[in-house]
Amino acid sequence: MTVELGSPSFQLIGEGAGVVVPSEENIILNAMQQVFTQANFAMPHMQVTCNNGIPLARGLGSSSAAIVAGLVAANEICRSPFSKSHLLNMATAIEGHPDNVAPALLGGCQIAIRDNENVITSRIRFPRSLSLVAFIPDFLSETAQSRALLTPSVPRGDAIFNLSRAALLVNALTTGNFSLLRVATQDALHQNAREKNFRPLSATIQAALNAGAYGAFLSGAGPTVMAITSERQMTIGYEMSEAASRFGVNGEIRMFRPALHGYKIIHSR
Repeated sequence: MTVELGSPSFQLIGEGAGVVVPSEENIILNAMQQVFTQANFAMPHMQVTCNNGIPLARGLGSSSAAIVAGLVAANEICRSPFSKSHLLNMATAIEGHPDNVAPALLGGCQIAIRDNENVITSRIRFPRSLSLVAFIPDFLSETAQSRALLTPSVPRGDAIFNLSRAALLVNALTTGNFSLLRVATQDALHQNAREKNFRPLSATIQAALNAGAYGAFLSGAGPTVMAITSERQMTIGYEMSEAASRFGVNGEIRMFRPALHGYKIIHSR
C-alpha cells in the first residue's frame, strides 16, 4: 500500500478492484482513522493506493492484511507514537480476534491469544523446507455467514480433540516430524459445519493427502483449502482442483511460504 499526502483519493489495484471503495465500511481507511484519533492527530488529506494480491472472502486473511496496512501507515504518518504491541491490540479489536492480524503484523507462524485486554504472541518455527499449496475456489464466502454456521457451544470431546491436535501441530513443526501433520491438521470444531457451504471440502482435503501432502485443512473460514508439503506441489494442487471440480467447483492453485517478517515500510522522497 502506498500513501501520499495530497488530494483525497483511494484506489485498489488487483484482487477486489471495483469491489472495495472509499466508503464508511472501508476497513483500511477506518483503521487509519483509529490511529489518528488515538494519537490526537488530525487526519490529513491522503492519496491511498493499494496493490492487493490476496483474494477477498476466501479465508486467506485479506481483512487482516488491510487492517494492519492501515494501522501501520497511519502510525508512520503520526511519527510512530504506538508500539507493535499497541498496534496488535488495535488490530485485534478491529478484526475481533488475533489469529490473522498477528502474523500479518509480526510475520511468521504465530500463536496468538488474548489475555484480558492484551494479545500475547509466540512465534513457532516453520521449517523453510515446507511450503503451502492452496486451492482457492472462485466463489466468495463472507466470514460472518460462515461463522453463523457454527454452534455457540461444542461437546467436550470435540474440544479435547482439537486441543490435543493443536499441541501436536506445534510439536510437529518445531521438531520437524512432519509425519504427525496428517493427524495434527484434523478438526472437529468447524470444518464439518462449514462443509455445508463448500461440499467438496472433505474430498479436496483427502485428495491432497492422497497426492502426498503432510496435512490439509480449511483455511480460516474457507472456502480455501490449504495443504502442507515439501514436494509434489503441482501434483497436490492439481489433485485438489480435480476433486473440487467433480462437485462443480472451479478455482485456482497458488503456492506460498510464510513470510519471515510482517510489514515493511519504504520511504520515498
